[in-house]
Amino acid sequence: MNDAHPPRPEVPQLRTLLLTDLCDSMALVERLGDANAAELFKLHDALVLELQQRWRGRLIDRSDGLLLLFERPIDGLGFTLDYSRGLQALGTQRKLQLNVRAGLHVGEVLTWRNSDAAVQVGAKPLEVEGLAKPTAARLMTLARPGQIVLSAVAESLTHRAARELGERGERLLWKSHGRWRFKGVPTAQEIYEVGEIGNTPLRAPKPTPKAWRDIPLWRRPASAAGGGRPDRRDRGWRLVRHSPATGHCLRRARLGGGGGFAESDWRRCAGRLATTGLPDQPGTVALRQCPQRFESTRYAGADAPRS
Repeated sequence: MNDAHPPRPEVPQLRTLLLTDLCDSMALVERLGDANAAELFKLHDALVLELQQRWRGRLIDRSDGLLLLFERPIDGLGFTLDYSRGLQALGTQRKLQLNVRAGLHVGEVLTWRNSDAAVQVGAKPLEVEGLAKPTAARLMTLARPGQIVLSAVAESLTHRAARELGERGERLLWKSHGRWRFKGVPTAQEIYEVGEIGNTPLRAPKPTPKAWRDIPLWRRPASAAGGGRPDRRDRGWRLVRHSPATGHCLRRARLGGGGGFAESDWRRCAGRLATTGLPDQPGTVALRQCPQRFESTRYAGADAPRS
């Protein structure tokens, strides 16, 4: 038989992966009934096919969500924006609230084609595997309804090419949600949100058992219980924690003695805040300013005439 040996994966390829989820799809089917839900999903599939051709995507799998591959990240983002808009329009026609959440990632994948005989009995024409696939899935599960969550590499490439979306690209909002850890992945990674003005939550994702925010040790609370006697881990944390970076900086700035607030002090404090994984925090932004600006501000009042 020709199918005695399983197909071998091709050479790894760099691709953009998009995973989407139609929010509350089970409740939607329950409310509409099977027949009406089937009619709705026919319109949904027609929308997906149209957008797939427009944005040069390859549909790999479909259930209550989609898995698509794209050559370029900006095509994946364009598809997602149009898909979200199309679902909202479809929901308005049917007096339904249809929201999608999406995860967009760029990484290497292995692909292979199943035989015609395998496809005839239910196999997918094209299989996709690789670490990029579960990574995109983690991003998608973090997203709130109506939210597009991107990995750092996907954000960098789509942000750079956003002008290709025309006027829509100028209306996009980009927000970092800090560093997160994914179960099974040793290193933390920064994640982002992108969406059109008025059409994206701009809220931090909700942690899941497989994805959580990377909080530095010195920022963790003394006791997760919120009261009561701290356990051994809490006492150990108190022994090794740093003093709060912002408090240290402000104390040095107010005292101003012993040579003032040196550039090395500034860099040390900035380094502490840079490890929080929260680049959108005001303190982090402030400490990235030029130290000379701080020094000039500090001494600006010294020569001013007193009233």
